[in-house]
Amino acid sequence: MPSILEDPTTTLPAPQPAQQASQTLTPRPAHLKDGSPVTLYPVANGPQSVPADLVALLQREFSAEIQAGCTYPMEEPMTLERFAEYWFGTFAVVAVLGEEEGLREGRDWERECLGTFYIKPNYP
Repeated sequence: MPSILEDPTTTLPAPQPAQQASQTLTPRPAHLKDGSPVTLYPVANGPQSVPADLVALLQREFSAEIQAGCTYPMEEPMTLERFAEYWFGTFAVVAVLGEEEGLREGRDWERECLGTFYIKPNYP
């Protein structure tokens, strides 16, 4: 049985200092090794601040990782809604190819989304 540090069926609220600091976060431009521009978008206001088509893409990729059983310690994929709360419930970053255009519906996320990560406290 896989071992995980948290119960993915529950939602942890972001710590109060993080909620206050989230208001000061802005997209950060960077460049890949080949010089291609990339923008890192902080997400600290919950899943409703992320385009639904991007959340759907990330949930499909996350589900594939869980089903493969090699890299993530969960037994079953999450529903779209559960994934959105799990991944974007506290703080996450989405790396997107190109100059700042914003996280908006309709972008070619298959091509433009380079990856994502989340940060959560490891306490109940």
